[in-house]
Amino acid sequence: MADFDHDGHLDVGVLGAGISGGKFLVLLGDGQGNLTTPLQYDVAGPNNPSALAVGDLNGDGRADVASTTGLGAISILMNDGTGAFPAHVEYATAYSGADLRGVAMVDLDGDGNLDVITIDASNSALEVFMGRGDGGVVTPPATYGTAQGPLDLAVGDFNHDGVPDVATACQYGVSGGVSVLLGFGDGGFDSALPTLGGESASIAAGDVDGDGNLDLVATVLGSTPSVAVFLGNGNGTFQSGVTHAAGLSPNRIILQDLDGDGRADLVMGNGLDAKVSVLLAAPDGGFAPEHDYSGTSGQHDPRVAVGTLNGDAFPDIVSTDGSSVSVFLAQ
Repeated sequence: MADFDHDGHLDVGVLGAGISGGKFLVLLGDGQGNLTTPLQYDVAGPNNPSALAVGDLNGDGRADVASTTGLGAISILMNDGTGAFPAHVEYATAYSGADLRGVAMVDLDGDGNLDVITIDASNSALEVFMGRGDGGVVTPPATYGTAQGPLDLAVGDFNHDGVPDVATACQYGVSGGVSVLLGFGDGGFDSALPTLGGESASIAAGDVDGDGNLDLVATVLGSTPSVAVFLGNGNGTFQSGVTHAAGLSPNRIILQDLDGDGRADLVMGNGLDAKVSVLLAAPDGGFAPEHDYSGTSGQHDPRVAVGTLNGDAFPDIVSTDGSSVSVFLAQ
C-alpha cells in the first residue's frame, strides 16, 4: 500500500497476470476504505511477476515501483506524478534466467538514494542494484550467496549499527532455512551467517517481544503448518526458533503492531483456505491464538499488506492473490 496519486489517502498496488504478460494494478483509495476499479500497467511479458516493492527512486516525492519479472530481470515503473505508470524499464540480473522471488527498496550505502535488492531462487543469491537517484539502477548487480533456494526476504538493522541487513527464507534440504546477511554500509554484505531453522517460504522482521531488538518470524515447511520465531539478540545473531501453530498453509507473512502495544503482531495469508490470519504478539515473544478472516472467494495463496485505508488511525488489512482483493477494516 502507498499513496500513489498523492492525495493523502493510501492506495493498493497488486501484481497480476494479463494476456500480454505481467501487470501492475492500482486501486485508488478514497480515504473511507473504498477502492476504485483497477488501473493496469505493463510490468513485463510474457511471464508473470511474483513480487513488488514501493519507494521513491528519483526523489520527486512520488511512490515508484520495482517488480520481479520472471524473466531474469527486474522491472522499474516510475510514477508520472498523477499515480499512473505509463512505462517500465527492465534491468537484467547477474544470472540468465534467474528465478526472482522477492524484492525490496532500501538505502544500503547511506547516499540518500534507494537501492533495489532481489533474491534468486535458482542461483541461491541476493542481487543488489545500487540506485542512481534518477529512477534507474546500476548494472550488473553485485551478488551474495544465501542458503539454498531463497523464496522471500526481510530487511532490518539486526545489529544496531545503523546499516540495513537482510534475512532470507530458503526452501531446500539441509541447506534451507533462514539465512542472515549483515550489511557493510557501502552496499555490500558479509558472508551469510549459519542457517537458522529448517525449510521456509516466507519471512518478516519486527520486534515481537518489545525489547528493542528486531526478531524474525518465518513459515515452516512441513506436514504441520507453523511459523518459527527467532528472537534477536541485538548483535546480528538470533536465538533458536520456537514454533507456533499457524493456519492450514501459512504462505505469506508480515509483522505489524496492530493493537498499539509496541510489539509486532503477525498477519499471514493462508494458501489453502483463502483466509487471512492474525496472531497478536505476547510479552514472551510468542503469539496468542489466531483469529481467522475469510477473504474473497477463490483467493489462492493470498498476499497481505497493512495500512490505514479509512483515516481512523487503526491499521487495516488488504489481501490479494492477483485476481481479487479483500479489505478488512479494523474495528
